[in-house]
Amino acid sequence: MGRYTSRFELRLGEGDERALRDAAARFGMGRAELVRTLVRAAAQSDAGDAGQVLVDPRTAVRIERDVRSLGYLLNQCAHALNGIAKSCREQEVDPAALAEALEGVRWDLAAVSEGARAVQEGLGRLAGRQALRMRP
Repeated sequence: MGRYTSRFELRLGEGDERALRDAAARFGMGRAELVRTLVRAAAQSDAGDAGQVLVDPRTAVRIERDVRSLGYLLNQCAHALNGIAKSCREQEVDPAALAEALEGVRWDLAAVSEGARAVQEGLGRLAGRQALRMRP
């Protein structure tokens, strides 16, 4: 126990105890650590807050991966467009080849747009709420 000097007893019904156990397992922490995390979150919130959102490590990693993927795709599109612009400046470009290259960039940009929309919708659900990232 080391750093914790105070004890607290909590009485729960069967359903609440099962929910606490399941939530702790889902967030990868013990029941006591989950309760401490929730108490800290409640203490940090303002009365007007819409509430807190708990983000488990797997979800946080997935959100980060999705945003990185979008950045990578956007970078590929910019690189392709720069290559096309350079080719157009330096030499005569075949219209069919240019159309094909631009079509590829269009598909990449469509994927970025679709992914960004999905991330935006997901994060939009969290709007106005404090996000709390759980430790692994």
